Amino acid sequence: MKKLYSFLGALLVATGLFAQTNYTCTFSANVPIDSVQVKSVVSGEAKMLYGSDNVITLKKIEKQDVAVATVGNSAFLQQTANNTVAVNVETASLLNLTLYSANGTVVARYANNVNAGQYTFQVGASVGVYVLVASANGQTASLKLSLQENAQAGIFEVATAESVAFLKSADDVITFNEGETFEFTGYYKKQTDVKTSTITENTTIEFEFEIEKPKPEIFENGAIKAAFSISMNQKIYFSQGNLQYQAKTDTWRFAEHQLSSIGALYSLPENDGYIDLFCFGTSGWSGGAVAYQPDKYSKQNSDYYIGGSPANDLTGEYANADWGVYNAISNGGNQAGLWRTLTNEEFSYIMKNRRDASKKYGIASIEGINGLILLPDNWVLPEGVSFTSGTSDYYGKYRYQEVNNYTYAEWEKLEENGAVFFPAVGERDTDGTYLFENEYGNYWTSSVRGVSAELFHFTSNEYSVGPIGRLYGMSVRLAQNVKREVSDEGVIKAPFSVSENKRVNFSMGNLQYNPNVDVWRFAEQQYDLIGNENSNISSSYNGFIDLFSWGTSGFNSIYPYSEYNRAYAFNDEEKNIAETNYDWGVYNPISNGGNSNGLWRTLTAEEWSYLINERKEADKLYSRGNIEGINGIILLPDNWTTPSLLQFTHQSDDWNTNSYSAEDWNIMQSKGAVFLPANGYRRGKILYGDGGYGNYWSASFLDDYNSYNVHFNTEEIVTNHRGDRETGFGVRLVRDVE
Repeated sequence: MKKLYSFLGALLVATGLFAQTNYTCTFSANVPIDSVQVKSVVSGEAKMLYGSDNVITLKKIEKQDVAVATVGNSAFLQQTANNTVAVNVETASLLNLTLYSANGTVVARYANNVNAGQYTFQVGASVGVYVLVASANGQTASLKLSLQENAQAGIFEVATAESVAFLKSADDVITFNEGETFEFTGYYKKQTDVKTSTITENTTIEFEFEIEKPKPEIFENGAIKAAFSISMNQKIYFSQGNLQYQAKTDTWRFAEHQLSSIGALYSLPENDGYIDLFCFGTSGWSGGAVAYQPDKYSKQNSDYYIGGSPANDLTGEYANADWGVYNAISNGGNQAGLWRTLTNEEFSYIMKNRRDASKKYGIASIEGINGLILLPDNWVLPEGVSFTSGTSDYYGKYRYQEVNNYTYAEWEKLEENGAVFFPAVGERDTDGTYLFENEYGNYWTSSVRGVSAELFHFTSNEYSVGPIGRLYGMSVRLAQNVKREVSDEGVIKAPFSVSENKRVNFSMGNLQYNPNVDVWRFAEQQYDLIGNENSNISSSYNGFIDLFSWGTSGFNSIYPYSEYNRAYAFNDEEKNIAETNYDWGVYNPISNGGNSNGLWRTLTAEEWSYLINERKEADKLYSRGNIEGINGIILLPDNWTTPSLLQFTHQSDDWNTNSYSAEDWNIMQSKGAVFLPANGYRRGKILYGDGGYGNYWSASFLDDYNSYNVHFNTEEIVTNHRGDRETGFGVRLVRDVE
């Protein structure tokens, strides 16, 4: 005769009194299991276990002809009508009700302190089979409900109706024969793990699930919030992955992960899935191009002329042809106009012109997925991971891993610090064939050149930004402008006119640099000078210097500690350093001046001249003076009023006429006064003239050997003084008043 056993998920009540032996089955997992289904391989009967407990009890019933009775206690919990149940509470206590669907999901919950009595509930759920579990007075019972009518989902109605949370669920009781094999299915979120076993007195079933780690905090609403400079004064965030589109639902989204690509499933129109290779300007906006739908393509290059002309790009009047401008990205803010495609110049700036650009990109292979890694402006390499910049010396699909070969866990560390990955997705050819998977990276820019469009392209051994036909299917990686938040750190908040329509604020002190740690800062006080320590200039000097050769921002390997014999070696034979990376304030983050590049700049010779000679009442707004015995020039802001109890004599030729203690100068500075100390100059490693001469670079070029600087002593102030560019002068940065 067969022996019968029962799994108890909620509460099991058997008819009759029989001796029973309890078996236990324990479930273990690397995550909290949502539910477990236990299924007899022989009979096919199954039970869904629910709740947070990972242990169930099996009751071995000794009498062989006993069947398992109804789950529930009619005196405590009963169904009185369709969708209606009654609970009999004997004494005042906490009453808990949980309604489970048959597939393992909690439909509704109720919890309330109630007095003794019978309570009737309307079960809010749609037609179907459910299990209701009730507990009160130390009693627990479960009741199988077969609901025939719809009621409002998610609500038990009693006294005051209460909305409840959706959680877990259970199924009905199952019986089985001794010695049968059982299939155990563990559920964690959308994952399942299946194990097969027989039951002994103590059985452990171990489940293993892939743990879905949350995205790092650096990800927010589709953006990787790590800034990349794309020009001297603009930064962007990249999207969390390549752009994807589904025609069936007209849905745009970003790939869930940076490594993800659809590639060969490039989705011709008959494919209902997502695509991620697009012809140029195919945002779906009908702006005069013949071909503009993202899921279709033409073999005529001219069909992709925005507005009917090859001269129109994806900006300005025709910006709606840009995928990110025209479309709401479902997982990227879900609003049109939040994203855009970078221009060819912006891609080039990231790769070549931003600070340490050559050190902030590198090809890589991540778990076999090839691509290009871009590092943000303020990059910090995480512990335990290396990074090699640049490309391979050779071309080939397997060359990527020779430069940087990462496990997914290693990549996660880089990603958490803001690293961006462009997968080498390949391209769709004009005949619809898929080419160069895992070899080429091809990403549209928003720019055009003649009949072609500009493409950011890379392989294992090179990158380029150049023209290609518009009718090829290429990848799109969108970006979002970073709203510029200008810090007041390091700023003397008083305006100085430097032209008829432009005003600036000066920095809190002269620029200083430590070669050993590559740190830029402003002097703590306006009258601070480095002096003779400038003779220590070298790449390894672990101290600060403040006299620099012209254009030595560090850009293009023109470093502040470099020594040159030819005066035209600086600025890469360019002209003015104004609005270029050779300007110290444009290229470098100043540690106590907002710590972000692009916030500061150097005045031109014309601006220095306007400031000292041409602005309103200019002759009354400068003079020689000294602070704590340090000689220099005092400059006063446009709308100056001398503080009470202090004096100021304009245009004095004597350093001592305007002499201030540190305390008095703090009062002057609080009103906006600026002090340029007489810093002298450096030739090679020798300092000359400190205390008697002041020399400050402008951003203006003079000739092959010289650039303009401001020079002053007790006899003159010259704003267009010529100085050979290898001489070390002071730098005082400014910030435009917006």
